[in-house]
Amino acid sequence: MAPEHQRDSREASGESAGTAARASSLIPQTPQDPRCHSDDPCTTRCCGKNSIGATMSEIRHLLPCAGVFFLAGVNCASAAKESPSPEMRTIAAAQERSQEALGRAEQAQNDATKAVEKAVAAQANVQRDEDKLSYDQGIARQMAAKAQQAQTLATQKTRQATRETLRLQAKASETLASETKRVAKGIQMADGLVTRTRPDQVVIQPPTGDTMSFVIGKETRVRIEGRKSSAYKIREGTEARVAYVPSADGAKAVSIVVRSASL
Repeated sequence: MAPEHQRDSREASGESAGTAARASSLIPQTPQDPRCHSDDPCTTRCCGKNSIGATMSEIRHLLPCAGVFFLAGVNCASAAKESPSPEMRTIAAAQERSQEALGRAEQAQNDATKAVEKAVAAQANVQRDEDKLSYDQGIARQMAAKAQQAQTLATQKTRQATRETLRLQAKASETLASETKRVAKGIQMADGLVTRTRPDQVVIQPPTGDTMSFVIGKETRVRIEGRKSSAYKIREGTEARVAYVPSADGAKAVSIVVRSASL
């Protein structure tokens, strides 16, 4: 509180106290009730009753006066300021300053209440933001875990693909080397359906063109269904691939691979 306001409050309090003292001199005093006995002590408790009655009578006399002074201070301040009595004008001025002080205190209380409400709302917003941040952090952790799992799976698949690629490259290199050797030896290839077979000869029908006959010798390698076998197990109606070397005595079979054999 400012020094000027404190001085005004002290002056208003002093003036109010003086006014109350002057007002009390105006209140009619209730006479004391006479004793029921002039000289002897009272044994009938009439004195106590009279005392209580006197007290209640005083209260009844004081209440209207207090109400009058309160209403006069609240409702008649403007009239008191215009009164020719200096004391009444002083009372009115003190009352007015008191009302102004009360108004300022009420305004300060309202401002404090609004500040508290704003603080509570701000705290609620902070709590909501903290809850949202915690939720977002949980989602981020879940996404990070899923990303880690996906990365691990991708690494595994990359390793598998690398191994498969190396295997295929090795097989391709082997096939290329074999084909290179075959070409160097003059070996040719023929595919077709087996139409006739003997222990020393096999005849196939290519998809286009005439039938082709191949001589089977001791050096001829035969594989049926991926397994090593013999020429006499070749059956008509199966599909075969024959690697052969052309010669004046006829095409000599170097290898015969039967892809499917009929039983």
